[in-house]
Amino acid sequence: MGLPDWFRVELGIAKLLGALALVAPLGSSPWAQRLKEWVYVGFGINLVSAPIAHLAVGDPVAESLMPVIFLGLLVLSYRFYHQLLSAPAAK
Repeated sequence: MGLPDWFRVELGIAKLLGALALVAPLGSSPWAQRLKEWVYVGFGINLVSAPIAHLAVGDPVAESLMPVIFLGLLVLSYRFYHQLLSAPAAK
């Protein structure tokens, strides 16, 4: 796509940190919930931008399908995360 190498490294590090934040048991404190919300936002922006970028440079439509599939999985993960937050605590 013609993006600089430093951008690939930066994006890779951000994705790794984001994935760790999503799977880490950060607890139910307000700052942990806010952090996870922003990680979901970041991944969402990335996964919406990816197919747009592929189509903008003339890549085949098939190149844009994987980010869309992962966006669907991210939406499912977000819904389950909120169901977990709203569920009453087990006693």
